[in-house]
Amino acid sequence: MDWLSPGLVLAGARIGGLNRGLTGSGPAHGASLDGLQVLEPAVAAQLVSVASIAGHPSALPTLWRDSDWRELGPMLVGGLVGVPIGLCLLPLIKVELFKMAVGIILICYCAFYVSAPPGHLQASPPQ
Repeated sequence: MDWLSPGLVLAGARIGGLNRGLTGSGPAHGASLDGLQVLEPAVAAQLVSVASIAGHPSALPTLWRDSDWRELGPMLVGGLVGVPIGLCLLPLIKVELFKMAVGIILICYCAFYVSAPPGHLQASPPQ
């Protein structure tokens, strides 16, 4: 049995958990970077979904109470439409292209986040 693949996935989950604990976000990103190195994109996508959901149960009561569902409507509709399309397209994507795209997106996001003016990315206070 190949012990390296499960070990790398576990290491990625640990790194994502540490990132979540230190910053409050990121378990999916940590799992996706590590998972894409040893897993097929369809399996890595499931791992990212589980990591995202598993990392947030303690925040659900607050999110549920404080969310404005009218403002979230477009994102919910986009997710309901986009997820099935993405799932259908996922088996057609070349693994190396998928890994490269995820890496480029994360590098660009990190560069934007680091270069943004102080306070620019903070959430606006509720109205």
